[in-house]
Amino acid sequence: MNNLVAISRKLAYLLRHTQHINPKGGWMDVHVAMSTLSISRDTLEQIVALDSKGRYQLSEDGAYIRALYGHSVDVEL
Repeated sequence: MNNLVAISRKLAYLLRHTQHINPKGGWMDVHVAMSTLSISRDTLEQIVALDSKGRYQLSEDGAYIRALYGHSVDVEL
């Protein structure tokens, strides 16, 4: 499996199924995501840009990331 695909799956799980996200909007600080997954900012941005299903969104200022669908925890998007 491609390394980016494996990381993307872990990111999807982190943003959809954990309590690390803010229930209002589903946002997570990108530094928390990068630290949890041990990835760089470039890798995170590459995953968001290359995701063909549109799973992820970065905030306008790039400080937060969220999954756009598939949550198992209550999130108000």
